[in-house]
Amino acid sequence: MNKKCFFIILASLIISFMFLNKNVSAAASNSAAAHSYDIQLFSENQNFNMPKSAASYFLNIPKDAVLNNDCYVTIHYAISNTLISNLSNISLSVNGVPIDTEWICNIQKTSPNYWKVSIPIDKLKVGAINEIRIESDHRSIIGDCADIDNPGNWVTIYNDSKIHISDKSLYSPTLSDFYSSYFEDFGSKQYLTSNFVLPKVKNNDLISDLLKLSSSIGSLYSDRNLINYNVGDNLNQQSTANSILIAPIDKLKENKNLNQNQGFLSISNKSQENPYYNTVISGENQEGINKAANFICNNSLLKQIKDNSLTVDSKVSSKYNKFIQNKKGLYRFSDWGYSDVNLAGAFHQRTSFSFVQPNGVQAGSGSYINLKFKHSKILLSDRSLLTIYIDGKVINNSKLSDSNAEDGSLKVQIPDSALKKPVIKVDIEVYNYIGKIDCSKDYYDSAWTYINSNSEVCLVPGRLIIQPSLDNFPYFNTYNENKQPKILMSFSKNINNDDLDTAAIIASRAGQNSKEVFDFDVLNGDSEPTRKQKDEDMIFIGSFNNIKLPDKIKNSIPIVPLGNNKFRIKDGIQVVPETLKNKTVVQVVRSPWNFYKRVYVITYDNSSNLKALKSVLSDTDNLKKIEGQVSVIDNKKGVNNISVSDSEDNKVPVTFSSAIQVIEDKSGFPWWALLIALILAGICIAAVIKLRKKSNQFEDAGDKMKKSQGFDKKN
Repeated sequence: MNKKCFFIILASLIISFMFLNKNVSAAASNSAAAHSYDIQLFSENQNFNMPKSAASYFLNIPKDAVLNNDCYVTIHYAISNTLISNLSNISLSVNGVPIDTEWICNIQKTSPNYWKVSIPIDKLKVGAINEIRIESDHRSIIGDCADIDNPGNWVTIYNDSKIHISDKSLYSPTLSDFYSSYFEDFGSKQYLTSNFVLPKVKNNDLISDLLKLSSSIGSLYSDRNLINYNVGDNLNQQSTANSILIAPIDKLKENKNLNQNQGFLSISNKSQENPYYNTVISGENQEGINKAANFICNNSLLKQIKDNSLTVDSKVSSKYNKFIQNKKGLYRFSDWGYSDVNLAGAFHQRTSFSFVQPNGVQAGSGSYINLKFKHSKILLSDRSLLTIYIDGKVINNSKLSDSNAEDGSLKVQIPDSALKKPVIKVDIEVYNYIGKIDCSKDYYDSAWTYINSNSEVCLVPGRLIIQPSLDNFPYFNTYNENKQPKILMSFSKNINNDDLDTAAIIASRAGQNSKEVFDFDVLNGDSEPTRKQKDEDMIFIGSFNNIKLPDKIKNSIPIVPLGNNKFRIKDGIQVVPETLKNKTVVQVVRSPWNFYKRVYVITYDNSSNLKALKSVLSDTDNLKKIEGQVSVIDNKKGVNNISVSDSEDNKVPVTFSSAIQVIEDKSGFPWWALLIALILAGICIAAVIKLRKKSNQFEDAGDKMKKSQGFDKKN
């Protein structure tokens, strides 16, 4: 009996152990399936130099996320040694809910310069934007607001501060989630990352679709500093990252029968076997592929598709921002997409604006900004002030008083030095002073200044074009004409994946800089631009030995590669063939065919230089180093910029419409009124001539009659 009981107990223990082991394995499996992310909160250090300061990070949590209960924030900070310990604290809140507050001196004792705060996952909203807010109240001097503008009273939050979060979900996206699924997951705050896969044999139309999609991605995520694109040609390879396949339907595994000229889009789910997305852009033929590519590049339409696949029959165009050029040069802030700005809170507040000069034409002297504003009536005018900066320099200021509380304006002239740049950068700073207050409060509701989007920018029509430069490379002025912007991209005869990696990143950067989706024409080999293509902005990419450039481009650029380590170099430029070995050269000139367009020429010595260029293009911090008209880049990302004087005539060419505009400006009358006056004058002159002619005819007839009757005029 005892032996029987023993065996029963033993069997029970074994079975229990088996179940326990199974549960432990399952838990381990679930844990292994979770993806952990350490997300950088800020791209730059946050300097808190007011007694009460704050900074927020906005975390997008996908709608299907399943969060583990291990979320925390690590704040790396530094403090002034003058802080008063019992008057200085730091707080963290999530979506307005306080999570933790600590005296800064206590944190310093236990964990110097680092503060770790656990975040309960029930305080995070799935499928929404979450605000992670860091606030500090810090004092160095005792007294009401004694620390305003005190340089010794500060706290710095470093840009390596992070939020840790993990997610064990497997998403099931629809096509409407394409952009957010690829580029808005937890780990993509600073990155744009994707694999693009094309067939081994690539036609120019497929490359054009790749570049258009890349520009669309950039236009939607203009704040991303880092880009990691890889173009491959194995359509059947197992994914190692989120991938986008662009190919005819008969080259893919998709079992889809399409009608002639039909396009096809699909997005796959993640799985345990393949934890990445695959999106297919395809069609029955090239026309169908183009339809699918155009559809996915129109995010307004794509958001309406709640299925994971779509057959596309419609020809759609990309949505672009129409900019209507004003012949008089009078614009509003809203024409550049700005809305009203509320500078709320006591003391210092600031905002910035950037105004692209339309068509790249330099505005004339007398151009101005007329800032319209209003402000809280409780501001004290003896110390409340609004200041306008242009290119970082103070231009003018105005007291914030009762007289301008409802309808204030400040008109300032734009300096000539700022007009020589393609983008006019304007900063507005206000000092909202309401007297002695409790500096632990922000007073957003009572101390404010409101900037109206109807504020005016007058850019007097000028006659000079702004010389193209590599600033903000690659930059194309889309504030010129009311049509879909297009770029010609030209490669050497044999296009490899490194060329396409670089071109895709350039296309995304162009989308970021203009916030527009571009169409692309693609050329390779000895193909010459057509008459229509010569009217477009252009990018040429190729090695020193293989690049093919039209003669007009060769005559325009300062450094012309001739092959075999030979170059034609413009006089005065401090480079020789020896200094260009193992380098990449980026150049920009005005298009020789269209005065308002620009041409970029990118040439390199060997494939390692092209990869180094890709690294520079992939990181905004490196890309910002490129400027001037010529930039020479080495394999260690070193950049040597060269400014080249504009040898061409930089006067805007005279056209019929521009001549009419000049006449209108000089006369002060519209062209149609002048035309009517000219016609009337012509009619009057013709009538006078005709009357004079008839009068002469009567006189001649009278003379003839007199002669016939024997009368002589002399008698």
